[in-house]
Amino acid sequence: MPGGPGRPGRAGDPNATDYIPRAQGIPQREPDLLTHSEPLPPPLPPGPPPGRPGGPGGPDDEFDDEFDDALTPEEEAALRRKRIWRRVRRIGYVAAAALVLGPIIVFLIGYSVYDVPSLASVVNKQQQPVSILYSDGATEIARISPADGSQIKIEHDQIPAHVRHAVLAAEDRSFYSNPGFDPVGIARAAWKQATGGVGGGSTITQQFVKVATEDDDFSYQRKFKEVVLASKISKQQDKETILENYLSIIFFGRQAYGIQAASQAYFGKNVQDLSVAEGAVLAAMIQAPSRDPLKYPERVQERWNFVLDGMVSQGWLSAEERAAQVYPAIIDPKAAGGAVVDYRRHIQDQVLTELAAKNIDQATLNRFGGKIVTTIDVNAQQNALDAVQEQLNGKPPNIFAALVAVDPKTGGVRAYYGGNDGTGYDLAGGTAWQPGSSFKPFVALAALEQDIGLGSQYPGKGPLTFGGYKVDNSESADYPELSIKKAMTYSVNTAFVAIADEIGADKIVAAAHEAGIPQTIDDKPTLVNDDGSPAGLAISLGALPVRTIDMAGAYASFASQGTKRAPYFVQEYVAADGQSRYQHADQPVPAFDPNDPERNAQLACNVTDSMLDVAQYSKFPLAGGRQSATKTGTAQRGSTGENANTWTVGYTPSLSTAVWIGDPAQTALKLGNRNIFGATVAGPIWKGFMDRYLADKEKETFPKCKPIGKDEVTATQPPPSSQPPPTSSAEPTSEPGEPTRTRPTRPTETSDPLPTCGGFLQPPCPDPEPTTTTRPPGGGGGGGGGGG
Repeated sequence: MPGGPGRPGRAGDPNATDYIPRAQGIPQREPDLLTHSEPLPPPLPPGPPPGRPGGPGGPDDEFDDEFDDALTPEEEAALRRKRIWRRVRRIGYVAAAALVLGPIIVFLIGYSVYDVPSLASVVNKQQQPVSILYSDGATEIARISPADGSQIKIEHDQIPAHVRHAVLAAEDRSFYSNPGFDPVGIARAAWKQATGGVGGGSTITQQFVKVATEDDDFSYQRKFKEVVLASKISKQQDKETILENYLSIIFFGRQAYGIQAASQAYFGKNVQDLSVAEGAVLAAMIQAPSRDPLKYPERVQERWNFVLDGMVSQGWLSAEERAAQVYPAIIDPKAAGGAVVDYRRHIQDQVLTELAAKNIDQATLNRFGGKIVTTIDVNAQQNALDAVQEQLNGKPPNIFAALVAVDPKTGGVRAYYGGNDGTGYDLAGGTAWQPGSSFKPFVALAALEQDIGLGSQYPGKGPLTFGGYKVDNSESADYPELSIKKAMTYSVNTAFVAIADEIGADKIVAAAHEAGIPQTIDDKPTLVNDDGSPAGLAISLGALPVRTIDMAGAYASFASQGTKRAPYFVQEYVAADGQSRYQHADQPVPAFDPNDPERNAQLACNVTDSMLDVAQYSKFPLAGGRQSATKTGTAQRGSTGENANTWTVGYTPSLSTAVWIGDPAQTALKLGNRNIFGATVAGPIWKGFMDRYLADKEKETFPKCKPIGKDEVTATQPPPSSQPPPTSSAEPTSEPGEPTRTRPTRPTETSDPLPTCGGFLQPPCPDPEPTTTTRPPGGGGGGGGGGG
């Protein structure tokens, strides 16, 4: 009980011992014991009493909170702040220690866990075959199988110093001084990855690790593993051994693994015999082995120059030796490991290029094996071959064809023919050609975007001069004035140049890019003059080159009612272990007006409407009255009056197809003494393919359009001029405003004169191709074009 006998109690308690207050500043102590006595603690220093600011238990005492309830609000706030900052400091100390020690600990763990792969294990993994299949997933297009001897081990001393230096200049200039990785390069790659870009940053040692570990994913974990193993390899092996192993396994294209196999594949000689220029070519191939130097000469030569300049900057090549280097001759690729060498090789190359852009190069494919399912329809491909062979049979040997068919609903390439010689140029997707009047739908699109409707009237009688650029029509397409739709049907040059003069060539270029003509190819801008200057008025006549596949893809944006999808070849890649390592993802975008879906669709619909009468007028309508939107095109050989490129491009709602006819050497296209035009050979190939492919398909029609701007005039157009064709036309040879020189027009074909035809109520002309001009050397007028 409180206050009991012999026990202290509260003051005022009759049983309590008298309460004696503790003297301030005098420390208390327990009574001395018989065995020992406790020493007194030192006296408290003078100052505030306990529990007050500055005294024991006060706000400044970090270890005694007994008197917190006696603090003022201001003192409590100060105490809280002090405690918070104390915790922040402690957390900071821990974080700093983790920041410094954490990576070291993680690195040491990885160093002990990850094993350095052997060269033999890497070589064994680079020999798996890969099947390229049609869209049915079963029928094989081609098989990629590394042939025996395609990978040859090479000793360091067998590789000439100038070849080693070329490789280092291309891939890792700090190779001999870095610890296996480049911190600056890693930071740069990490930044690009974080900001949505792509880029390297890997040393040669890291590249060896990447190939050896079969890990190609863009991830920080993969980069970390690369760094750890690169560091470990650099500790275990000397630089000569690392470079030797790297040059024995790295992929150079043409089924060649290692620099000895590459030397044989590209130059037909041993690596010991390579010149400086030849070694630089092989070094240039490491970055993009799918770009064969015979098919992408400009891109490879650009990289070749980069390598040689790097050798000079590192002191491995003198400036005098650099100036003496000449780009070497490269042998044609040979069939290897079952690789096809006919038209299928171009499909294979397109597939490999597309996958390489997804970070799945051919070396990766050979490591993982498996199958690639493409978008190519086996029946459509056969239809394309039949249509081409039917029309080219018996034609002069300088007439070649290219055909690309694209599904507007998916962007998938259904048929692809880039020529029958798989060792030569890909005429459909590798080389660009002047499209002539098949470019005019983009002019119509640009006009519609300015609310200039298909019924708007433009001059149809030539010759006319626009800003120093003179243009004329053929004798079968000469009108006083006519609507845009009629000008499209009859392919009247003057009307489309007048449109370009009114709205500006830049708007036509922009419209073509919106539809799907790439803005750049191999990092170089498209639809510009040779000197890089902007296109001039002749862009309206198709003066600037485009690829066949891009025309098919751009027209597909019209067929899909304004939805743009880039043409693609690969549906899925499944590795040999059954894992799907890549699947195409559909990425449709509105092509012409992303802010107004209705206007976007109507722009496409109106362009389609402008081309509905062309196939009938040009005498190759689709079978059964099937509706199509089509345009022909022809481009001349300079100022010769002869034709070099002819086209037919068109679509139904379910398929967009572009056909090109020409000669890679750009010789004259003739049948006997007559010029070949867009409707002569390209048109029948287009019709033959489309009729075959669509024979068992539903007969689709295009939706009815809501006219944009002035509607098409329904009144009868005046007949073509009965006056004789003009004796001359002109093309500009300098900037606008300066004098121009003239050239003769295409001579009238008196052996087979055209009848009076082409009017709105008259029978169609058999081949109404207008006269074209070629690009002037200056940038003002742009290029010449073609007829329809």
